[in-house]
Amino acid sequence: MIIDFRLRPPTGDFLQSAQFNPERNAKMTKSFGMWQMPSTIERSMDLFISEMDKSGITQGVLTGRVSSSMGNVTCESIRTIMNTWPGRFHAFAGAPFLDYKSTFDIIDKEILNGPFAGLNVEPMTTYDAPMYADDRRIYPVYERAQECGIPVMIMTGGFADVDLSYTHPSHIANVATDFPKLTIVTPHGCWPHTREMVQVALRKENIYISPDIYSMGLPGYQDYIFAANNFLQDRFLYGSAHPTMPMDGCVQFYKQPGLIKDEVKPKIFWQNAQRVLNMKNNRPR
Repeated sequence: MIIDFRLRPPTGDFLQSAQFNPERNAKMTKSFGMWQMPSTIERSMDLFISEMDKSGITQGVLTGRVSSSMGNVTCESIRTIMNTWPGRFHAFAGAPFLDYKSTFDIIDKEILNGPFAGLNVEPMTTYDAPMYADDRRIYPVYERAQECGIPVMIMTGGFADVDLSYTHPSHIANVATDFPKLTIVTPHGCWPHTREMVQVALRKENIYISPDIYSMGLPGYQDYIFAANNFLQDRFLYGSAHPTMPMDGCVQFYKQPGLIKDEVKPKIFWQNAQRVLNMKNNRPR
């Protein structure tokens, strides 16, 4: 059983996102020594579901987003996907986090009383000017999420065209310190600050590290893997970031002999993910 914590299918709003730009995608995939999957090239959901099965991916986590540069993925579009392929997908809702009313409405309607597992915020790309994750203007959203007992993805790191200071995990550490009961998931794992991210996650037990593609061969990936095998094995989430990377190629990477301890694989492939995805159902009433 595998839960892919960062998966984007070839349908709905995802097709208009930067991840389905053919030239961008082909260049990035090649730079990782990987390949494009047929479902990505043909934009076929039938092929996509078949590829999930062949890769051993039981469920995928879809990420909604509001982004001035990467493209919007609405709650409506994700709900349609989840309804069309029931049982296949979980999701985090994207939000225009400086619009508090809209964001609080999304938390209430789509998460607490809807199918979404948590909230996704992208301080680096939502607005024309990038913001740090610990920008105090975002704090009312973190506070509401903490009160509601729902996890929050804070997307940092990766190839976003921003100053590297915006990707530094010290900002995630500040949020984790100021909201100690808030569960934080870190898509892209604050890459390229790998060692610093591991140190922050070690200190702050409310952080789940999710480096996805940046744990697969880029400089510093060994730090992520060492952490996954040892002191962060209960807070490490597997993800492929498909279609930037192929589902089967990522699973093969993680299953290569000697990379991940056998006793740890169930944790990072699905047990840790299930814990995060069930948090809203297990929150105190």
